[in-house]
Amino acid sequence: GGWTTYYVDSVSGNDLNSGLTSGTAFQTFGKGISILTSPNTRLLFKRGQSFNTGGTFLETSVNGPVIIGAYFNSDGSDDINQPRPVIIQTLRDNTLIYIKHENWIIKDLYFQGNSGLLGWASAIFIATWNGPVKDFLMSNVYVREYANGFASDFGVLDQRRIFVYDSHFEDIGTPGGGNGIYIGAKDSAIMGTIVNKTNLGGEHNLRVFHGNKLLISHNIFHNPKEIKDSLKFHNEESLQNGGLGPSRWNLISYNKFNHLVEYKPQNGLVSENLSDA
Repeated sequence: GGWTTYYVDSVSGNDLNSGLTSGTAFQTFGKGISILTSPNTRLLFKRGQSFNTGGTFLETSVNGPVIIGAYFNSDGSDDINQPRPVIIQTLRDNTLIYIKHENWIIKDLYFQGNSGLLGWASAIFIATWNGPVKDFLMSNVYVREYANGFASDFGVLDQRRIFVYDSHFEDIGTPGGGNGIYIGAKDSAIMGTIVNKTNLGGEHNLRVFHGNKLLISHNIFHNPKEIKDSLKFHNEESLQNGGLGPSRWNLISYNKFNHLVEYKPQNGLVSENLSDA
């Protein structure tokens, strides 16, 4: 079937509207995410505006395709030269978006957290409570002041095709911990992305558990916590004995690091990276 598109405008919208055109947009983040119950759905926030979450959060309930993104013009089209919509997390100290289902896309948004979040609170978290998650794309997203900018559950073997492209994670970490990106997946990629400055209890820029056939390329990983790593691969025996296995068959190329990098030859091919410490 065709797509259904809903619009959210924090200035001119109204949650009593249908949301089906830019002129009949919803007003709040909570109302917008409440309609994401069917595949072939787009939810678009208006560029140049801010949206307080008001304690609401998204826990996906359906396989996609589902897209959460941005628009700008009165006809519902977009203008990528305009500022991203800013999603400001308020009245909640935990993760904002839990992805539990396949084929979701989140793009062109700015997520603003705060230092009072819990130690595992993520802007976006791949949650394997219903089994492996596959086919997720995060593109052109800016994340600031979360414990984890983006994280995926690493307790399930078969997460695949998790992609983080052209995104930016800044001032990541809370007193309880955190990492810029924390990923466990197969056949996945992190490309064209900046992770800069892990604060407070935050640790690594990029942390990988049982990553198989990952492409990590053309990224900048700068300023992790002093005793932590720009890039860290985990190879603990306990995880291998538990069936997860070591990180292997990965390609790490054309990245910039300005701090420690922890990996072993079994993790894959590391080439053409630049240390600008």
